[in-house]
Amino acid sequence: MRAWLDLGMRRIVFPFLVLFILMNSCTTYVYVQVLKPAAVTIGDVKNLAVLDFDYVGSWNFEERKPPEKMVKSFSDLLKLSVDLPAFLTSKGNYPRDPRTAFPGSDVSIKFITKLVENGHYSVVERDKISNLIDEQKMHLSGFVKEKKSIEIGEMLGVDAIIIGSGSYSVEDRGFWKELKNKDLDGMRLKVDGSKDTLIYVYRIKRMIHAQLAYRIVSVETGEIIAAKENNAKKIVHHQDRNPNLASAKIPSWKPIVNRLTDQLVQKSIMQIAPHHTISKKKIKKGRTPAMKAGVQYAKRGLWDDAIKSWETVLTDNSPKSRKDRLHAKYNIGIYHEIHNDLDKAEEIFDQCYKISGKNEYLDARVRIQRRKKELEDLEKQINTNN
Repeated sequence: MRAWLDLGMRRIVFPFLVLFILMNSCTTYVYVQVLKPAAVTIGDVKNLAVLDFDYVGSWNFEERKPPEKMVKSFSDLLKLSVDLPAFLTSKGNYPRDPRTAFPGSDVSIKFITKLVENGHYSVVERDKISNLIDEQKMHLSGFVKEKKSIEIGEMLGVDAIIIGSGSYSVEDRGFWKELKNKDLDGMRLKVDGSKDTLIYVYRIKRMIHAQLAYRIVSVETGEIIAAKENNAKKIVHHQDRNPNLASAKIPSWKPIVNRLTDQLVQKSIMQIAPHHTISKKKIKKGRTPAMKAGVQYAKRGLWDDAIKSWETVLTDNSPKSRKDRLHAKYNIGIYHEIHNDLDKAEEIFDQCYKISGKNEYLDARVRIQRRKKELEDLEKQINTNN
């Protein structure tokens, strides 16, 4: 009994302890927009054309045998004789012809849209490319597309052509699962007078994988100046006593493929063009009103007000302010970091390390040095494109 009480007390106290630690932590986080360089350098390319991607899908359903423990009466009750694969393929939730269910033209449209939104390159409209291909009576696929891409690029007057391919797969696995002593939808079921409550449910596990590859071909040289492959996946499932309902209620594959494709396209754009991203920055809390005010200003993006509050801590000789000085100095370093005054930020973080001896301030210096390299790359990419 004593051990049980101790365990119960720990279960009660632990969540409150975690909450207390989180509420009284000396750090908090703010989110700032940061311009990042492209991961792939493609030289002095300014104008791009995107050909339609080759995007092929597949679908597979695999069904495991029911558990041997399932008695015949229960099997009859759940209508196990249903032709599940045939039932699945007849529903809109499943692709009849996955090769054409999600055309590659959709991917190229997404690619062009994201490139235009990014704004780093000039991008030829897809209709202009389609009209040119129709006029020239070109059939673009596989090796033919790669050979003809330079010719198309010259006609369009672009620096490079993006050729892409990819695939997506929908793999479903259906199986019976035994649940003991559990409710399902508020219903209990006994089998053969057993004392145990046995519930059999049919679960469908859906695994969706998408892959996207692209090549950037220079029109001037015919060389591939960049090539990448990206992957994404999503797993969903649904279960029910009735296999028909389990299959009907499983999340539809096509919206998921669409979202995964969006992710892959966005990742590809970030690889080849400078882009904005959201960066999480840690700032220090404190005991004094000035420290607390600075944190609130920073959370709302009022950084000029924030630094003024933290600077007052450095000149205040009250006991609480003296204890907050290190944190105030660090926060001022963060201010200079997000405003790209990196030499000043590095100097401040170095001072923080010398005062405290804590490695977190050395880590901040390393972060600044990485950011300096990013800004050098960013300047080259932007100047090359102008």
